[in-house]
Amino acid sequence: MMLFDLLKNIYTKHSGKCEVDSQMRIVLTKWLGYDRDNLQKLSELIPYIFYIAPIHFYYLLYFHVPKKVRPPFLKKVIKIDFKTSPPLIHKLRHILGWSSMEYLKNKEVVDKVILENKKYWKKELGVK
Repeated sequence: MMLFDLLKNIYTKHSGKCEVDSQMRIVLTKWLGYDRDNLQKLSELIPYIFYIAPIHFYYLLYFHVPKKVRPPFLKKVIKIDFKTSPPLIHKLRHILGWSSMEYLKNKEVVDKVILENKKYWKKELGVK
């Protein structure tokens, strides 16, 4: 199981199959420490980190960390759909090799320069 899936299970108290090794319990403790609400509980659990099995330490975290509706630091990443963008923008991104973030940073410039004179740029870039 991935780190963020384990964190989500700990915070939302969903049970599921988990595989935790000695490295994962250290990483889980570090990530849980970023939430200030967990610091007191983690300081009580840290002495047991190397003395019990990794899966038992996971369950110790599972039962001691308070439940939250949404896990902190785990925001859903929304993928921007550029398939609905005009073909001119799609062709421009392809020619310049821009990722979605690069396009969003340069969107104002593209709107000013290219979208004002669409007819010229469609002819220039070969877009129908």
